[in-house]
Amino acid sequence: ISWCFNRNSLNDEQRSSLSDAEYERLLEVSKRHQEKLKAEHEAQAKIAQEKARILFESLKALDKDYRHPYLTKKQIYPYGLRLHKETNNLAVPIFNIDGNIVNIQWISPDGEKKFFPSAPVSANFFPIALDIADKHNDEPILIGEGVATMSTVYELTNRACIAAMNCGNISKVAEVIQKKYPNNPIIIIADNDHKNSVNVGLQAAQKTVADL
Repeated sequence: ISWCFNRNSLNDEQRSSLSDAEYERLLEVSKRHQEKLKAEHEAQAKIAQEKARILFESLKALDKDYRHPYLTKKQIYPYGLRLHKETNNLAVPIFNIDGNIVNIQWISPDGEKKFFPSAPVSANFFPIALDIADKHNDEPILIGEGVATMSTVYELTNRACIAAMNCGNISKVAEVIQKKYPNNPIIIIADNDHKNSVNVGLQAAQKTVADL
């Protein structure tokens, strides 16, 4: 539940019982509380981000021909992925726009996906061959949702590819990529969720293109 203290969040009886001075005092208390929570959240995220980076760097890098149940099922190679031996989970490094690891997405052998707790995801991404765009400002950058999708796209195109990790993050990732690479064309790879009553993958892609 998302709730914010203001006059619209109060019922008629509550609004009529509060003087303007009392309302302003409660509004200030609410504001300070929100600022405290935000600071605590940011501190936790920073700690989690550093833990994720250290953990990922301690894991074993995988050869291109390494086989894992998830990689075999999706028929992809482990581009930049590593392995957590104890769990047999793949570790997907999530980077921010400055090139720093800020999170890990774990992928189990049966395809279950989880992020490192409390570490940031929004506007961060998993890149494949992004150095192509660094070297050539006329090269397109392809942005889509998941690791398997964008690994396949890379194998088919040999272009710079980015996995935004979920459809809700595509527009945020596209925004930061466009700022850093203003001259590179951006192509959005839509997940066509046509079997769902609401095609969220296609809608997210269309919205991102409209906003660019």
